[in-house]
Amino acid sequence: MSLTLSAAAVFPLAGAANAAVLSVALGVRALTRRSRAGLYGAGFLAGAAAATVVITLDHAGVEAGGALQFMEGVLTLAGGALFALFVGALMNRTLPLAAMFAPTFVFLAGAIAAPAFVLDQVSIEALVLVQAAFTAFAAWMAFSRQGDGRLNVRRQLVARLAVSGMIAIHAAQIVRTATDAEVVRDVVPYAIATIFFVLAALVYFGARAAALDPIFAERTSSPEAAELVARLDKAVASLLKKSDLTAIQAANAAGVAPDVLAKALASERGLSFKEYLLGMRVAEAKRLLRDPAEVRTSMEAIGLLAGFGSRSAFYKAFREQTGASPAVYRAEMCPET
Repeated sequence: MSLTLSAAAVFPLAGAANAAVLSVALGVRALTRRSRAGLYGAGFLAGAAAATVVITLDHAGVEAGGALQFMEGVLTLAGGALFALFVGALMNRTLPLAAMFAPTFVFLAGAIAAPAFVLDQVSIEALVLVQAAFTAFAAWMAFSRQGDGRLNVRRQLVARLAVSGMIAIHAAQIVRTATDAEVVRDVVPYAIATIFFVLAALVYFGARAAALDPIFAERTSSPEAAELVARLDKAVASLLKKSDLTAIQAANAAGVAPDVLAKALASERGLSFKEYLLGMRVAEAKRLLRDPAEVRTSMEAIGLLAGFGSRSAFYKAFREQTGASPAVYRAEMCPET
Protein backbone atom coordinates (compact mmCIF):
# COMPACT_ATOMS: atom_id res chain seq x y z
CA MET A 1 0.00 0.00 0.00
CA SER A 2 1.39 3.38 -1.00
CA LEU A 3 0.26 6.67 0.47
CA THR A 4 1.24 10.01 -0.99
CA LEU A 5 -0.53 12.98 0.54
CA SER A 6 0.25 16.13 -1.40
CA ALA A 7 -0.11 19.69 -0.19
CA ALA A 8 -3.38 19.79 -2.12
CA ALA A 9 -4.84 17.23 0.30
CA VAL A 10 -4.33 19.45 3.34
CA PHE A 11 -7.38 21.66 2.66
CA PRO A 12 -9.99 18.88 2.29
CA LEU A 13 -8.57 16.95 5.25
CA ALA A 14 -8.63 20.08 7.40
CA GLY A 15 -12.22 20.71 6.31
CA ALA A 16 -13.15 17.13 7.17
CA ALA A 17 -11.59 17.43 10.63
CA ASN A 18 -13.47 20.68 11.18
CA ALA A 19 -16.76 19.06 10.12
CA ALA A 20 -16.15 16.05 12.37
CA VAL A 21 -15.69 18.29 15.41
CA LEU A 22 -18.76 20.33 14.47
CA SER A 23 -20.86 17.20 14.00
CA VAL A 24 -20.01 16.04 17.52
CA ALA A 25 -20.95 19.43 18.96
CA LEU A 26 -24.22 19.52 17.02
CA GLY A 27 -24.99 15.93 17.95
CA VAL A 28 -24.54 16.56 21.66
CA ARG A 29 -26.71 19.65 21.53
CA ALA A 30 -29.32 17.84 19.46
CA LEU A 31 -29.50 15.05 22.04
CA THR A 32 -30.01 17.48 24.91
CA ARG A 33 -32.67 19.38 22.94
CA ARG A 34 -34.23 16.20 21.49
CA SER A 35 -33.98 17.68 18.02
CA ARG A 36 -34.51 15.38 15.04
CA ALA A 37 -33.15 17.98 12.65
CA GLY A 38 -30.04 18.41 14.78
CA LEU A 39 -29.38 14.66 14.92
CA TYR A 40 -29.85 14.19 11.18
CA GLY A 41 -27.69 17.23 10.49
CA ALA A 42 -24.93 15.94 12.76
CA GLY A 43 -25.08 12.53 11.10
CA PHE A 44 -24.90 14.06 7.64
CA LEU A 45 -21.89 16.20 8.62
CA ALA A 46 -20.07 13.20 10.07
CA GLY A 47 -20.76 11.15 6.95
CA ALA A 48 -19.67 13.95 4.63
CA ALA A 49 -16.46 14.37 6.62
CA ALA A 50 -15.75 10.64 6.34
CA ALA A 51 -16.52 10.71 2.59
CA THR A 52 -14.06 13.57 2.11
CA VAL A 53 -11.33 11.57 3.86
CA VAL A 54 -12.12 8.47 1.76
CA ILE A 55 -11.99 10.42 -1.52
CA THR A 56 -8.73 12.10 -0.50
CA LEU A 57 -7.13 8.75 0.40
CA ASP A 58 -8.30 7.25 -2.89
CA HIS A 59 -6.74 10.14 -4.81
CA ALA A 60 -3.54 9.67 -2.80
CA GLY A 61 -3.20 6.18 -4.25
CA VAL A 62 -4.25 4.05 -1.29
CA GLU A 63 -4.96 0.47 -2.36
CA ALA A 64 -7.39 -1.17 0.06
CA GLY A 65 -8.88 -3.97 -2.01
CA GLY A 66 -12.17 -2.22 -2.76
CA ALA A 67 -12.73 -1.07 0.82
CA LEU A 68 -12.57 2.60 -0.16
CA GLN A 69 -15.07 2.05 -2.98
CA PHE A 70 -17.40 0.27 -0.59
CA MET A 71 -17.13 3.02 2.04
CA GLU A 72 -17.63 5.78 -0.53
CA GLY A 73 -20.74 4.03 -1.86
CA VAL A 74 -22.28 3.59 1.58
CA LEU A 75 -21.45 7.16 2.62
CA THR A 76 -22.86 8.57 -0.62
CA LEU A 77 -26.20 6.80 -0.28
CA ALA A 78 -26.53 7.24 3.49
CA GLY A 79 -25.52 10.90 3.15
CA GLY A 80 -28.32 11.52 0.67
CA ALA A 81 -30.86 9.92 3.01
CA LEU A 82 -29.63 11.84 6.05
CA PHE A 83 -29.71 15.10 4.13
CA ALA A 84 -33.32 14.57 3.04
CA LEU A 85 -34.26 13.63 6.61
CA PHE A 86 -32.54 16.77 7.90
CA VAL A 87 -34.45 19.04 5.53
CA GLY A 88 -37.67 17.13 6.18
CA ALA A 89 -37.30 17.63 9.93
CA LEU A 90 -36.69 21.35 9.42
CA MET A 91 -39.89 21.54 7.37
CA ASN A 92 -41.83 19.62 10.07
CA ARG A 93 -42.21 16.52 7.89
CA THR A 94 -41.84 12.99 9.24
CA LEU A 95 -40.24 10.73 6.63
CA PRO A 96 -40.14 6.89 6.82
CA LEU A 97 -36.63 5.84 7.83
CA ALA A 98 -36.85 2.43 6.14
CA ALA A 99 -37.74 3.95 2.78
CA MET A 100 -35.07 6.65 3.04
CA PHE A 101 -32.29 4.17 3.79
CA ALA A 102 -33.54 1.47 1.40
CA PRO A 103 -30.91 2.29 -1.29
CA THR A 104 -28.16 2.06 1.34
CA PHE A 105 -29.42 -1.32 2.57
CA VAL A 106 -29.67 -2.64 -1.01
CA PHE A 107 -26.09 -1.56 -1.72
CA LEU A 108 -24.86 -3.11 1.52
CA ALA A 109 -26.66 -6.40 0.83
CA GLY A 110 -25.32 -6.49 -2.72
CA ALA A 111 -21.77 -5.73 -1.63
CA ILE A 112 -21.91 -8.54 0.93
CA ALA A 113 -23.58 -11.09 -1.36
CA ALA A 114 -21.67 -10.30 -4.56
CA PRO A 115 -18.80 -7.93 -3.76
CA ALA A 116 -16.96 -8.43 -7.06
CA PHE A 117 -20.03 -7.56 -9.13
CA VAL A 118 -21.21 -4.59 -7.05
CA LEU A 119 -17.82 -2.95 -6.57
CA ASP A 120 -16.80 -3.48 -10.20
CA GLN A 121 -20.07 -2.86 -12.02
CA VAL A 122 -21.85 -0.23 -9.89
CA SER A 123 -20.12 3.08 -10.56
CA ILE A 124 -19.92 5.88 -8.02
CA GLU A 125 -21.58 8.11 -10.63
CA ALA A 126 -24.71 5.94 -10.45
CA LEU A 127 -24.77 6.24 -6.67
CA VAL A 128 -24.29 10.00 -6.94
CA LEU A 129 -27.42 10.11 -9.11
CA VAL A 130 -29.35 8.47 -6.27
CA GLN A 131 -27.90 11.04 -3.87
CA ALA A 132 -28.94 13.82 -6.28
CA ALA A 133 -32.48 12.42 -6.25
CA PHE A 134 -32.51 12.80 -2.46
CA THR A 135 -31.32 16.39 -2.90
CA ALA A 136 -34.07 17.07 -5.43
CA PHE A 137 -36.63 15.72 -2.95
CA ALA A 138 -35.14 17.92 -0.21
CA ALA A 139 -35.29 20.93 -2.55
CA TRP A 140 -38.96 20.25 -3.21
CA MET A 141 -39.67 20.19 0.53
CA ALA A 142 -37.68 23.38 1.15
CA PHE A 143 -39.04 25.43 -1.75
CA SER A 144 -42.54 24.05 -2.35
CA ARG A 145 -44.29 26.39 0.06
CA GLN A 146 -43.59 29.34 2.29
CA GLY A 147 -43.37 28.59 6.01
CA ASP A 148 -45.75 30.34 8.39
CA GLY A 149 -44.53 31.93 11.58
CA ARG A 150 -41.13 33.35 12.49
CA LEU A 151 -39.69 30.02 13.64
CA ASN A 152 -40.84 28.10 10.58
CA VAL A 153 -39.57 30.80 8.22
CA ARG A 154 -36.13 30.68 9.85
CA ARG A 155 -36.06 26.88 9.68
CA GLN A 156 -37.04 27.06 6.01
CA LEU A 157 -34.19 29.51 5.38
CA VAL A 158 -31.71 27.05 6.93
CA ALA A 159 -33.18 24.26 4.77
CA ARG A 160 -32.85 26.33 1.60
CA LEU A 161 -29.26 27.28 2.39
CA ALA A 162 -28.44 23.61 3.03
CA VAL A 163 -30.01 22.59 -0.29
CA SER A 164 -28.02 25.30 -2.07
CA GLY A 165 -24.83 23.86 -0.56
CA MET A 166 -25.70 20.37 -1.76
CA ILE A 167 -26.44 21.68 -5.25
CA ALA A 168 -22.96 23.24 -5.27
CA ILE A 169 -21.48 19.85 -4.37
CA HIS A 170 -23.45 18.16 -7.16
CA ALA A 171 -22.18 20.80 -9.58
CA ALA A 172 -18.63 19.89 -8.58
CA GLN A 173 -19.47 16.20 -9.11
CA ILE A 174 -20.73 16.97 -12.62
CA VAL A 175 -17.57 18.90 -13.44
CA ARG A 176 -15.43 16.03 -12.16
CA THR A 177 -17.39 13.46 -14.18
CA ALA A 178 -17.39 15.53 -17.37
CA THR A 179 -13.62 15.73 -17.67
CA ASP A 180 -10.51 13.79 -16.74
CA ALA A 181 -8.37 16.92 -16.54
CA GLU A 182 -5.93 16.80 -13.64
CA VAL A 183 -6.84 20.34 -12.61
CA VAL A 184 -10.37 19.26 -11.54
CA ARG A 185 -9.35 15.95 -10.01
CA ASP A 186 -9.93 17.17 -6.44
CA VAL A 187 -12.83 19.54 -7.16
CA VAL A 188 -15.34 17.47 -5.16
CA PRO A 189 -13.42 17.24 -1.85
CA TYR A 190 -12.44 20.89 -2.28
CA ALA A 191 -16.08 21.91 -2.75
CA ILE A 192 -17.15 19.90 0.30
CA ALA A 193 -14.32 21.31 2.42
CA THR A 194 -15.18 24.86 1.36
CA ILE A 195 -18.77 24.38 2.50
CA PHE A 196 -17.48 22.93 5.78
CA PHE A 197 -15.43 26.05 6.44
CA VAL A 198 -18.31 28.34 5.46
CA LEU A 199 -20.52 26.48 7.94
CA ALA A 200 -17.88 26.80 10.64
CA ALA A 201 -17.64 30.53 9.98
CA LEU A 202 -21.41 30.84 10.17
CA VAL A 203 -21.45 29.07 13.53
CA TYR A 204 -18.48 31.06 14.89
CA PHE A 205 -19.46 34.53 13.70
CA GLY A 206 -23.18 33.97 14.04
CA ALA A 207 -23.08 32.45 17.52
CA ARG A 208 -24.34 35.61 19.20
CA ALA A 209 -27.09 35.87 16.62
CA ALA A 210 -28.07 32.25 17.30
CA ALA A 211 -27.46 31.35 13.65
CA LEU A 212 -28.26 27.66 14.06
CA ASP A 213 -30.94 27.92 16.73
CA PRO A 214 -33.74 27.17 14.21
CA ILE A 215 -32.30 23.66 13.83
CA PHE A 216 -32.86 22.89 17.50
CA ALA A 217 -36.02 24.91 18.20
CA GLU A 218 -38.45 22.24 17.06
CA ARG A 219 -42.12 22.43 17.85
CA THR A 220 -42.97 20.12 20.72
CA SER A 221 -46.70 19.62 20.92
CA SER A 222 -48.51 18.26 23.97
CA PRO A 223 -52.12 17.41 24.79
CA GLU A 224 -52.26 20.36 27.18
CA ALA A 225 -50.96 22.81 24.56
CA ALA A 226 -53.35 21.41 21.95
CA GLU A 227 -56.29 21.84 24.33
CA LEU A 228 -55.34 25.43 25.13
CA VAL A 229 -54.94 26.37 21.48
CA ALA A 230 -58.29 24.72 20.66
CA ARG A 231 -59.89 26.95 23.32
CA LEU A 232 -58.13 29.94 21.80
CA ASP A 233 -59.48 29.05 18.34
CA LYS A 234 -63.04 29.09 19.65
CA ALA A 235 -62.55 32.31 21.59
CA VAL A 236 -60.88 34.20 18.76
CA ALA A 237 -63.43 33.01 16.20
CA SER A 238 -66.11 34.96 18.08
CA LEU A 239 -63.89 38.05 18.42
CA LEU A 240 -62.43 38.35 14.92
CA LYS A 241 -64.51 41.42 14.00
CA LYS A 242 -62.73 43.30 16.77
CA SER A 243 -59.91 44.91 14.75
CA ASP A 244 -57.95 45.95 17.86
CA LEU A 245 -58.07 42.51 19.51
CA THR A 246 -55.06 42.00 21.80
CA ALA A 247 -53.34 38.89 23.12
CA ILE A 248 -54.51 39.72 26.65
CA GLN A 249 -58.14 40.01 25.55
CA ALA A 250 -57.92 36.72 23.62
CA ALA A 251 -56.30 34.96 26.59
CA ASN A 252 -58.99 36.26 28.94
CA ALA A 253 -61.68 35.01 26.56
CA ALA A 254 -59.99 31.59 26.48
CA GLY A 255 -59.73 31.59 30.29
CA VAL A 256 -55.95 31.27 30.53
CA ALA A 257 -53.00 33.46 31.44
CA PRO A 258 -51.45 35.30 28.43
CA ASP A 259 -47.92 33.94 29.01
CA VAL A 260 -49.19 30.34 29.30
CA LEU A 261 -51.21 30.74 26.12
CA ALA A 262 -48.23 32.26 24.27
CA LYS A 263 -46.07 29.24 25.14
CA ALA A 264 -48.81 26.81 24.09
CA LEU A 265 -49.32 28.64 20.81
CA ALA A 266 -45.58 28.63 20.06
CA SER A 267 -45.16 24.92 20.82
CA GLU A 268 -48.36 23.79 19.08
CA ARG A 269 -48.36 26.04 16.00
CA GLY A 270 -44.90 27.64 15.99
CA LEU A 271 -46.54 31.09 15.88
CA SER A 272 -46.63 34.29 17.87
CA PHE A 273 -50.08 35.64 18.74
CA LYS A 274 -49.79 38.32 16.06
CA GLU A 275 -48.98 35.74 13.39
CA TYR A 276 -51.73 33.45 14.65
CA LEU A 277 -54.34 36.21 14.62
CA LEU A 278 -53.36 37.28 11.12
CA GLY A 279 -53.74 33.70 9.92
CA MET A 280 -57.16 33.43 11.55
CA ARG A 281 -58.31 36.66 9.88
CA VAL A 282 -57.12 35.51 6.44
CA ALA A 283 -58.81 32.12 6.95
CA GLU A 284 -62.07 33.89 7.81
CA ALA A 285 -61.75 36.14 4.76
CA LYS A 286 -61.21 33.09 2.56
CA ARG A 287 -64.32 31.46 4.02
CA LEU A 288 -66.38 34.57 3.29
CA LEU A 289 -65.01 34.88 -0.25
CA ARG A 290 -66.02 31.26 -0.95
CA ASP A 291 -69.52 31.71 0.50
CA PRO A 292 -72.17 32.09 -2.26
CA ALA A 293 -74.24 34.15 0.17
CA GLU A 294 -71.48 36.80 0.26
CA VAL A 295 -70.98 37.20 -3.51
CA ARG A 296 -72.36 40.76 -3.43
CA THR A 297 -70.38 41.76 -0.35
CA SER A 298 -67.64 44.26 -1.22
CA MET A 299 -63.98 43.53 -0.58
CA GLU A 300 -63.83 46.30 2.01
CA ALA A 301 -66.73 44.72 3.89
CA ILE A 302 -65.11 41.26 3.70
CA GLY A 303 -61.95 42.72 5.23
CA LEU A 304 -63.91 44.40 8.02
CA LEU A 305 -65.88 41.22 8.77
CA ALA A 306 -62.56 39.37 9.11
CA GLY A 307 -61.26 42.04 11.49
CA PHE A 308 -58.87 43.97 9.27
CA GLY A 309 -58.74 47.66 10.12
CA SER A 310 -58.14 48.82 6.55
CA ARG A 311 -58.34 47.69 2.94
CA SER A 312 -54.55 47.93 2.52
CA ALA A 313 -53.88 45.75 5.58
CA PHE A 314 -56.40 43.19 4.31
CA TYR A 315 -54.91 43.01 0.81
CA LYS A 316 -51.32 42.85 2.06
CA ALA A 317 -51.99 40.02 4.53
CA PHE A 318 -54.13 38.10 2.04
CA ARG A 319 -51.50 38.28 -0.71
CA GLU A 320 -48.71 37.23 1.65
CA GLN A 321 -50.56 34.13 2.82
CA THR A 322 -52.30 33.03 -0.39
CA GLY A 323 -50.22 34.52 -3.20
CA ALA A 324 -53.32 36.10 -4.75
CA SER A 325 -55.51 39.14 -4.22
CA PRO A 326 -58.93 38.68 -2.58
CA ALA A 327 -60.63 39.46 -5.91
CA VAL A 328 -58.63 36.83 -7.79
CA TYR A 329 -59.24 34.29 -5.00
CA ARG A 330 -63.00 34.90 -5.16
CA ALA A 331 -63.02 34.56 -8.96
CA GLU A 332 -61.18 31.24 -8.72
CA MET A 333 -63.40 29.87 -5.95
CA CYS A 334 -66.70 31.17 -7.38
CA PRO A 335 -66.14 31.45 -11.18
CA GLU A 336 -69.84 31.92 -11.90
CA THR A 337 -69.72 35.29 -10.15
